[in-house]
Amino acid sequence: MTRHVCLAAALLLVGSTTSALAGTRSLAIDSARILERQDGAARLVLKVEDLSYLQGRIVKNATLEIPLPGGRAAGRDLNLHVYAAARPWSPGTVTWDSPWTRAGGDWTLDHYSITSVGAGERPSVLRFDVSAIVREVAAGREANLGFFVLPGGGEEGGVFDSTDRELLGSLSGARLEVNSTRGPRNRPTG
Repeated sequence: MTRHVCLAAALLLVGSTTSALAGTRSLAIDSARILERQDGAARLVLKVEDLSYLQGRIVKNATLEIPLPGGRAAGRDLNLHVYAAARPWSPGTVTWDSPWTRAGGDWTLDHYSITSVGAGERPSVLRFDVSAIVREVAAGREANLGFFVLPGGGEEGGVFDSTDRELLGSLSGARLEVNSTRGPRNRPTG
């Protein structure tokens, strides 16, 4: 039975902070690629390669943070969507057409986050609540295949144009902030 959980999250347009709370861990994004179509349109795919830290843990919340160096202004209103990638990919070989079953990438609609950036806004960091996606990975119900970030959503999704892409910068410093606790331990019975 496929479970559909929708998560619409508000974008926090504030500077980056790191929580010192126990159980919060900042995980660097290991792989990030801008997938570019021949006409210059693009989508972003990224992931934390090793989420073994989450085994046996209960995820309270998880936030995907993408810093925007230079605080560039959005050229148009953008409704940004984050989806869980649906196919394995390698940062060295991923392209607009490969390894996807459809050009531009494969993602699942089961769990996602939506946020908006208005034309002319200059956020210093984009924050997406990806708690539902990370909970599924931590519980072993979904594979860790990363995230797609794209303007516009649904099955077809949208693409970044050349002006939108300036918002993304180099993608350095992108990270996943995870707040979790230890899960229940199995105790012997009898």
